[in-house]
Amino acid sequence: IDIIAAALLGLLFLGERVSVLHFVALVLSVTGAVCISQPHFLFGVDGKEPQQAPMGYCLAMLSGCFQACCYVCARKSAHIPVSLLTVVSLLLAIPLTCIPPLLQIGHGNFEPVREAPWRALGLLSMLVVVTLLSILLPAAGSTRCPAAVSATVYTSANMITGYLAQTVLFDDVPKPLKLFGAACMLLSVVLMAVRCQAQDQPEEPEPSCADVADTTPTPATDDETRSLGSFVASEVSFSSSSSRLRRRSSTSSKPLPQRLGTCLPVWCLPQPSA
Repeated sequence: IDIIAAALLGLLFLGERVSVLHFVALVLSVTGAVCISQPHFLFGVDGKEPQQAPMGYCLAMLSGCFQACCYVCARKSAHIPVSLLTVVSLLLAIPLTCIPPLLQIGHGNFEPVREAPWRALGLLSMLVVVTLLSILLPAAGSTRCPAAVSATVYTSANMITGYLAQTVLFDDVPKPLKLFGAACMLLSVVLMAVRCQAQDQPEEPEPSCADVADTTPTPATDDETRSLGSFVASEVSFSSSSSRLRRRSSTSSKPLPQRLGTCLPVWCLPQPSA
């Protein structure tokens, strides 16, 4: 339920579109959850297992919706430190844990606690550490992943590790149908991871002609261009100065034109006798 609700809420409030690969992962995760939980309204009632109350299904569905809201809120709170989110969650959860004992919900027996108080204290300390990590790590992951991805990975990891612990600690091997459901959920996690890795790798666009033309020169290229320009400028200035000198020398070697015709009549005038 939390997987489907997280995908819908992420689309409505976060604008996170579900791709085809995400949809396949969601279908696999829901199929695995159904195969693992094996609800009685789908698989019938087994004589060895106690009959499940309809109220339990309603509470489970409501819990899944609230869990999906947690993913969306964590995604919206990406700018808030994860430590602050964890502390606030603990401060709000501690008073709520006192409500069931005060209302006497359940049939708790404190005789084992009185008989072995140190063992009970050790188990309580371990439970506090595990609860702290179970709040800290999902908060850190939900702020960095889309809501649908967070819900799929979180639910699949819970079910798979739960059945591993059941097999190792209690020597209770699950049935083949439950193993098939766990495999479906594990495959959904792999598909989500592949999708996220593909999104993290940006596509490199092919360089166009404008990009090649607008490439900025590096410092080494700029220095070479300047030195080449100064060399060409010096050569041009030297050639122009030498051409001017050659022009001046060629013009100075030629005889200058003289106006002698105006002086001849004066020379030809008769000289006065003494």
